[in-house]
Parts: sequence; structure tokens; C-alpha cells
Amino acid sequence: MDSKQKLDIIEAYIAKARPMPTLPEAVVRILKMSDDPDAEMEDIADAIMMDKVLTARMIRLVNSAFWGIRRHITSVREAIVYLGLHQIRSIVLTTSLFNTFQSRNPSFRIAAIWEHGLGCAMISRDIAKKIGYTDLENAYLAGLMHDIGEVVLSQFDVKTFDDVIKLVQTENIPFYEAESRIIGINHTDFSDWFKEQWGFSDELAEVISLHHSSEKAQINPQLVSIVVLANLFCKVRGLDYGYEQVMQISFKDEPAWKRLSDMNPDLNDIDLERFTLDLDGVVDEVKKVVSQVYHDQNQEVVEPQAAER
Repeated sequence: MDSKQKLDIIEAYIAKARPMPTLPEAVVRILKMSDDPDAEMEDIADAIMMDKVLTARMIRLVNSAFWGIRRHITSVREAIVYLGLHQIRSIVLTTSLFNTFQSRNPSFRIAAIWEHGLGCAMISRDIAKKIGYTDLENAYLAGLMHDIGEVVLSQFDVKTFDDVIKLVQTENIPFYEAESRIIGINHTDFSDWFKEQWGFSDELAEVISLHHSSEKAQINPQLVSIVVLANLFCKVRGLDYGYEQVMQISFKDEPAWKRLSDMNPDLNDIDLERFTLDLDGVVDEVKKVVSQVYHDQNQEVVEPQAAER
């Protein structure tokens, strides 16, 4: 299938999804402010607090075990002081994404996508920290967003995606392979659309596009490899979509590990057994946080802002 045919299928899916959800204007404004070196902390805190739902969910996520704060945070200003603007930016984006897409497919829980995404985000950040990768929040964001195309495929053509699930189960193949066989595209093919419509960076678009073929990465192969390994760690600890049978994985034989260790020899010093066991706490905390967010959504209806046609 050529690129024009793939583009036609992508456009057909986007048409089914219209009005396509976008991040709320308030969130976009907060994200821009947090990137501005001249922005005042008080102004960012005020902008966050204007959205009561966002504030409540952000405080809940800040107080989870992920962020390592040893005291209970009760205000946005306090959270900014303890975590800094870059981590606050990641938390704002995480809580907003949970609410932007509403579940439409009873066979494939959208909460499972964000459990996997949040798990990959946290593990990507941990791997980045261990190897000295400087932009920890970029690693977090890449882990969080790498499967964003799965949201579009799974939630906006339920019947077709049910066929994908059946093929995954009967032949025990990865989702991206089943998607390509049944739909003609897979979730990695939405990278350019999100880059154009949501303003994703070239690095993030590359992670979305190549996290199942990391050897092709050119823009930031280090970041792609980090997310690939985080993705595998999640699968090993059962933080996936629940349909694929996970085979035994030898991490040090993975191409992403070899490529990353060539660039960062410190990777070989990681105690894999200890690191994998430590993920059990991450898995439990991820499921707890995502469950709380979706419980909130059942208690109060918060409509996402729709994009114009």
C-alpha cells in the first residue's frame, strides 16, 4: 500500500472521529506559559486554578508515588515549588489527555491505553535518568504519547477494531501487525497527523512512528530506544492491553537495548532483575491513578473541546 492510500484511510478515520477532540484552550495556554522562560509562577498557578477539574486531578497525580514528594501537597503553588514548571507541564498534559478522549469501545478500554501510556511515561523517565539523558520530561512525554494513534483506531471504528482484537488473539500477533492486515494502516501511521494538528515536535512524531521499528530512527534514536524499552518493560509486567500473550523477553538482545547501550554504556550497569521487580509498584500506582481519574469522569461529565470541521 502506497502513502497516498494510507493517507486516504487516515483521513477516513479522522472523518469518523469528527469533531476530533483537541486539548482545551486553557490547557494549551498553560503549556505555552510553562515553556516561556519569562512566565511568572503565579500566573501559571492562576491559569491552572481557573479549571477546577484540572486542579483537582493534578493535585491527585502530584500526590501519587510517581513524583517522590514526601509530604502531602494541597495547592497548585506548592506543587510548582516542589516539582518545577517542567514536571508540572507533564502533569497538566497527562490529566488533560485522560479527559480529552472519551471511551466509545466497550471491547477495548480507553483506560487501558492510558494505563499503558502512563506506565511507559514513568519508565521512560526512569531509564533516561539512569543513562544520563538530560531531557527527562521529553522522555516522559514520548512514553505517554507513543500509542496515541491507538486511541483513534480503537475508539472511532469499533466494529473494525473488534476484528483486530480477534486477529491478535487467534494468531498471537502484535496489534500493529493485526491493524495493518485488517485496516491497511496501524497506529504508528498517525504521527504526521498529530504533528500537523496538535503541533507535536519532530522528535515526538518519530517516537510515535517508529516505536516498533526503532532501527529506522534518525532524528533522535536515543529517545526512540528509551520508549521502546519502556514499552517492553510494561508488557513484561502486564501493563498492556490484555490481549497479546507476552513471550519471554531478553532485554539485552533487543536491538533498542544494543543501540542505546552503544550511545550510553551506563545502560549495561542497570540491574535488570531489580529494575523489573521495582516496576510492580509502578504498575499498581498507575492503575490506581487511572482508575481514580475515570471514576471522576463517571461522577461528573466534563465535555472535551471539539475541533472545528
